[in-house]
Amino acid sequence: MEEELNATPTILRWHEPLPMEPGAPLPSMLCIESRLLCAYYIGIIAKKSARTSAVLLFDRVQQFRFGCHYNHENLTNHPLYKYGLRSYQFGLVDNSPLLSELYEPRGMLPNTLRHWIITFHDHTLEVVGDNGSVVGDMVAPPEEALRIYSKQLLGRRH
Repeated sequence: MEEELNATPTILRWHEPLPMEPGAPLPSMLCIESRLLCAYYIGIIAKKSARTSAVLLFDRVQQFRFGCHYNHENLTNHPLYKYGLRSYQFGLVDNSPLLSELYEPRGMLPNTLRHWIITFHDHTLEVVGDNGSVVGDMVAPPEEALRIYSKQLLGRRH
């Protein structure tokens, strides 16, 4: 089923990821071809032990953006804020304007593409791709978790 362009966006909660550490989740990314790994420190409530990182995997990524332009202090300026985007959130954007922007020249969206948005303390990550999943967690800094999971999942040596 093709998604209608230019409908009102809605931010849906993405329930699978472990809650992030609100103060300094220190998100790290690794992109290899069309796969993106994202690791971050998880919050105290979710922790199995001190300084645990969770790792997310996005497949068949068409586009991602990561930066500090929208953070916890100025998230109200993000175009999706008025549709429910909030700080420290793992979200899926239904009726995404970003998907419309990418596919408007064709007039319809591939029904497999989704738009994820994650609002960390100092950064926001937006991903357009076919699949997003939690691949695990480990007691390690995010960069180390990325290195280990990239070997396991992507067959890369770092």
